[in-house]
Amino acid sequence: MINLRQPLLICLMTTIAGLPVHGKEQQRLRLNLTREAPEASLSGYPNPEPQAMTSRYGIGVALQTSPNALVIVSTRPGGPAEQAGLKKGDEIIAVDGNPVASGGGSLLTTTRAAPATIRIRRGSKELEVTVQRASMERIYNLPPRGKPAPSFALPDTSGKIVSLQEFKGRAVIVTFWATWCGPCVAESVELNKLARKYEHLVFLGLDVDDKPDELQKFLQERTLSYTVLKAGKINGPVATSYGVTGLPLTVVIAANGLVDFVAAGGVPEGTLETHVRSAMDQ
Repeated sequence: MINLRQPLLICLMTTIAGLPVHGKEQQRLRLNLTREAPEASLSGYPNPEPQAMTSRYGIGVALQTSPNALVIVSTRPGGPAEQAGLKKGDEIIAVDGNPVASGGGSLLTTTRAAPATIRIRRGSKELEVTVQRASMERIYNLPPRGKPAPSFALPDTSGKIVSLQEFKGRAVIVTFWATWCGPCVAESVELNKLARKYEHLVFLGLDVDDKPDELQKFLQERTLSYTVLKAGKINGPVATSYGVTGLPLTVVIAANGLVDFVAAGGVPEGTLETHVRSAMDQ
């Protein structure tokens, strides 16, 4: 077995890049975090499989599918995959002895920091590389479970400043989203239901990378039962403080102000409510 480099124990997760699109969509498309690579034939916005990021471990690669392999599009700087010597263009053909065709990128993420034995094809050669899986939370600078949620004060659509601190003692659900993000729009349906069901809870939609007129048009066409705040750029200070690298990113903050749950790529129906109810009890 060949160790290309000694991996650092830095947190990473598997992320998937969307496929090329054109025109304005190309400008707006953002990386969506997901557990498995989308089909190569998909165009426009990816529709990722949701992935809870709390207490998950991965190696930090963006992937695209190819016949019987997953092609590395990029590696997270300083992460396990890069430190182990994996490179853009490497083809992952097996993980821990399992062909990727049987489980896709999901084979790379686990619930514990176990090393991954990865068989890759690089040009005409095949190599076996050991990569130490590491926590997603640390590598993406996500607020870890049980730690205080980063504070923020942002304008709503009318210009009123809304601060996270003003909801002290109440459970808060924060979602980073955008009107051009398909999974974000889909998740808003579930958030709407929960906001109407749990009126005593706080739901905040932090909109990023949207033009004011496009956001306004969206809100005129769709009724959201929760407050929308303008959070600026996806690489701005607020989104960065929550480790946002893709949309949507949803954080459940318990009534005690501590992070209870983090998920990316959209939260399936029922899953978010489970964590909302858990946050209410803390």
